[in-house]
Amino acid sequence: MKVCAITMQFPVQSETFAIRDFISWSENGIDLSILTLKQPKNKKIDKELRANITNLNINPSLGISLANISIFFKVALKLLPLTIKSLYREHSLIEAISIFYFFPRYIKILTWIEITNPNVLHLYWGHYPSLIGIYVKKYYPKIVVSIFLGAYDLYKNLIISRKCVDLCDCAWTHSKANFKILESNNFSSSKFQLNYRSIDFKKIKIQTNYQYSKPVDFLSVCRLVPNKGIKETLKAMAFMAREGLDFKYSVVGFGPELDSLKRDVKKLSLSNHVEFLGYQNTESVFNLMSNANTFIQLSDKEGECLPNSLKEALWHRCYCIVAYSPGINELIIDEDFGKVIDKYNTNEVYNELKKFNKKIPLLKYPKIEDYLLKNFDINNSTKKYLEIWKNKVKLND
Repeated sequence: MKVCAITMQFPVQSETFAIRDFISWSENGIDLSILTLKQPKNKKIDKELRANITNLNINPSLGISLANISIFFKVALKLLPLTIKSLYREHSLIEAISIFYFFPRYIKILTWIEITNPNVLHLYWGHYPSLIGIYVKKYYPKIVVSIFLGAYDLYKNLIISRKCVDLCDCAWTHSKANFKILESNNFSSSKFQLNYRSIDFKKIKIQTNYQYSKPVDFLSVCRLVPNKGIKETLKAMAFMAREGLDFKYSVVGFGPELDSLKRDVKKLSLSNHVEFLGYQNTESVFNLMSNANTFIQLSDKEGECLPNSLKEALWHRCYCIVAYSPGINELIIDEDFGKVIDKYNTNEVYNELKKFNKKIPLLKYPKIEDYLLKNFDINNSTKKYLEIWKNKVKLND
């Protein structure tokens, strides 16, 4: 089965879930091609990420020929009125401009689709790529169009997303909480299948010999942008430092807030307790999780929903302290897994951080392991995609 997946950028440091999905699909016999709307921002990082996924077919070239050029112009002529119609319908001028910005890339991708004729077109993101799905259902109805709407897609709530869902063969989302949002945004929620963003747990090598150099050991892994909760965490840790508690807080990630956060550390006298580790590869992150007691994720950023870093932290027996986000109770189901707190209540953050200075007890871990494998294992996720796609392909033949 030939599947063409459309995403915004690939590979991306903050979207390791996409790398895992695509590798799993390929390993399960899918002839996969990945096409992106954007080019990589950092070519050095892009090269490093691609070195580990050489088996994936990313942005394949069609080459230049008279036949390809004629198809290119034919697609452009058919896409232009569809695009103009979509621009007028969109609820935001900024979003309309963004859609038009991708017009040249839409043409190239649709030319590739017409020439290669995949069995399935999967829109890995359901916002700007939606116009491609609309076009394909209009002009190539036998191609199965599959669309995923995540938290960010629902936050953007584009008209073209709604139109694509109406036309598509199957739709997906990654949280039960999203179904209420889909209904309130007038999507055809009955079309959607639940399929969580998942982890290949069998490939994670867990370090079992834990060495604690500090009585409390905290870890956060996130992009350093506003609303991720690192500032609020530092405020609470300043109280812990004043009490004379000996602890270490490691922050993995990069982003525009880094300099501001470093100033906060200095101002709050936390230099001996906090370290910023920048970008770390997956193996290094897992090693850190193995040696951390508590994982902190106080993000209330728009579009945040059941981040994979929390699932990975739980797999490594980290107790998770998190801020509320839609669907979080589908992962932190009780206090054996972690605690959902008010990130803006510094006293509450402080009290919870001080309380949890040990890993999840081994006696409680089997319950957590079973729950993660049942709901968030990538083999189950891939199986679900493949079963639905194969059935839809048969129906469209």
